[in-house]
Amino acid sequence: IRDLTIDVLVDQTRIIEEAVRRNQETGEPLSAVHQFRRRHISRFKEMPGLLKQGVDRLFFGASALVACHVDPTVSTASEIDACLAAMQMVLMAETLGLGSCFIGAFVYALDESPALKKTLGIPDAHRAPIAFVLGCPEVAFSRLVARKPAQVQWF
Repeated sequence: IRDLTIDVLVDQTRIIEEAVRRNQETGEPLSAVHQFRRRHISRFKEMPGLLKQGVDRLFFGASALVACHVDPTVSTASEIDACLAAMQMVLMAETLGLGSCFIGAFVYALDESPALKKTLGIPDAHRAPIAFVLGCPEVAFSRLVARKPAQVQWF
């Protein structure tokens, strides 16, 4: 899954670079998505080389990947439902001593690759608006960051 995802991301960098080139040469507007993703091109391009060196910049060597997918016809807020479910899972994982990290690049790759969705068994009509990894954290914090007391006014 990691290798297929990285392949999709690298392929997408070519598409974005071509759109940027057309924008510079002809003035063709650059979509908002390409404008945003343009910032990540160098990160996506370096992933295969880093992986060969044993550095996983996509899933960070996590033990599990969770992709919450939904059928958009089931609810008026299906993407919000998926994200709320994901957040509940992350909070529960934290209570069990697990670490988590949301993986937006994976969601992007899923949106762009029917082959990746098929590999994961996600139906064509479904969308996966959120994904995260879970694993044992390498760092254990002995205390929280100092915070100012909350300014709460009760009515």
